[in-house]
Amino acid sequence: MKKLFLLLLWMGVTVVAHSQTITIYDEYDGKPLPYANLLTENPNIYAETNSQGKADISSFKNTKSIYIRLLGYKTKLTNYSKLQANNFNVYLSASSLNLDELVVSGTR
Repeated sequence: MKKLFLLLLWMGVTVVAHSQTITIYDEYDGKPLPYANLLTENPNIYAETNSQGKADISSFKNTKSIYIRLLGYKTKLTNYSKLQANNFNVYLSASSLNLDELVVSGTR
């Protein structure tokens, strides 16, 4: 029983050692951004950050480009080697929408 437990523990550590985690932060306040989308076009690979702004991107290793998107933030285009150079930390900047004029009218 003890050998089986140690074998399962060793297998779990091996799987964790081969995964690569990215963390996405807000550029303004440095807080992690939950539920950001990471995707590629060819091949189609998709990932989403969890509530702590982290996602496993080991499947993105052989892709040419990675798009990182989140509503209210500018889309960032990067690749795996750039992410590796930045220690798998990404900072997204907020996007702004300027309206010239807004008219609200109502009737009964």
